[in-house]
Amino acid sequence: MEILQNPSYLETIIKKYNIASCFEDISRFQAGLKLIRFPKGTYLYSRPEHRRYAYFLITGKLQIHATMENGRQMLVRCCDEFIFFGDMELLGYQTSSNMTETMTECLFLALDITRGKAELLEDKKFLRFLCNSLAEKISYFADIQFRNRANTPREKVAVHLLQSADERGYFKENLRKTAEFLAVSYRHLHRILKELVEKGALVRAEGGYLIADRKLLEEAGEEKNREKE
Repeated sequence: MEILQNPSYLETIIKKYNIASCFEDISRFQAGLKLIRFPKGTYLYSRPEHRRYAYFLITGKLQIHATMENGRQMLVRCCDEFIFFGDMELLGYQTSSNMTETMTECLFLALDITRGKAELLEDKKFLRFLCNSLAEKISYFADIQFRNRANTPREKVAVHLLQSADERGYFKENLRKTAEFLAVSYRHLHRILKELVEKGALVRAEGGYLIADRKLLEEAGEEKNREKE
């Protein structure tokens, strides 16, 4: 965890992402805003100093895992765009079973919630922002459930590859967790990946797969829609 001492860059980030619009008066909370960098492989909220902040993801990629009753972890979301974390913790839910892990180095705009927490929860604009953040997450998980029920395994795998690959088209994830996330068997996932390699949509790469033909992969993710036309 590294707190960046760069006031001009901090101000640039606040303006770029229109953070002031989240508050009735950002000046009341600006002293608690910091840029924090976490290295790859960090579990957010795993240490006391992490829990004093709520986080806006600025750059990088992370994954959220849910811990089930038997102790196994299941991948539930991949994030690589601007999103807010810490809403549940801010509202007092400190014992969440979800674990957030940085998959690359990540930069966050962090809001110190130990400074003026009561004022934060009285800020009508911030409360509206929290409601929107929670609504987005509920909508996301509802959409995942719908897709897992409605889409074929091949479609789900293709869409997940497109969404989870990095800017180079490189996909490297734990395939057992991916299979659980997509609600397909581990063996079936391997069969689908093998078929996509044989068709030329993917090529094997060190520790993962590389998208070789994005159009072919997009077509695999839309097979059912094309069949209905």
